[in-house]
Amino acid sequence: ETCYHQFIGLKVREDAFHGATPTSSTTLCLECQTLIESHDHIKLLSNARNDLYTASKDVEGIMSIFVETAEARDSLSDDKEPINTYE
Repeated sequence: ETCYHQFIGLKVREDAFHGATPTSSTTLCLECQTLIESHDHIKLLSNARNDLYTASKDVEGIMSIFVETAEARDSLSDDKEPINTYE
């Protein structure tokens, strides 16, 4: 048995266990084949998603620098604040 045939057998048993309408083995074979054929595209999309997530976290970090800088500038405009910060 090939790997996807084992998967299909598990899927059919899982559907039966949960009372779901059984999925035909032909449908599952076609879905598996489509996933196998699309693996390269799926990997590229996954990498792009991870890159976008990393970029958004980097932007959040950069933006926080501006907020912290503004807060520091505001605290320096108050003559008593540097003394309070020091203490």
